[in-house]
Amino acid sequence: MRSGAGSSAGGCPRRPGATRRWHRLLALGALLLAAAACATGSGPRKACLRFDAAEDLNLYNGQSHPVTVFVFPLSSSAAFEQKSVEDLLGAPTGSGILAAPVVITIAPGEQDRRLEKLFPAETAQLGVVADYYRSRNAPEGSRRQIVPARCLPFLTPRLTMTTTDLYTN
Repeated sequence: MRSGAGSSAGGCPRRPGATRRWHRLLALGALLLAAAACATGSGPRKACLRFDAAEDLNLYNGQSHPVTVFVFPLSSSAAFEQKSVEDLLGAPTGSGILAAPVVITIAPGEQDRRLEKLFPAETAQLGVVADYYRSRNAPEGSRRQIVPARCLPFLTPRLTMTTTDLYTN
């Protein structure tokens, strides 16, 4: 067998582009390993959320209003679940709440609003509280949710904000 283009050192013919494919696979493997190392490292943890708001968000006196949303980094959801929404809106502390919340405002009709932040490394979940207007005798409704702290394509937690409530999709 003659040597030259189209054959490898062992004498087997090489397919065109095979080396490029191996390099791509090796690069992809290295990228996946680096991403896994970042996800489990001791540095800050990146987490993302997506919000969709109804046109009639936070309806009061016949008009829509923005809603202030508080996003808490949680190592455990127990303390967050035990507190009332009013307590959570009043600068809460407690076991499992790792830091002060990130505060954002969502406007009526806003779609695909993204939040991407770095949180403490111990963050496992995000506690989300929406500060909707509530009259004194109104039912509590759903103004808080707990979602995984992650930032992955197609797996980013998505929250829907209706006239009076907050839901996960």
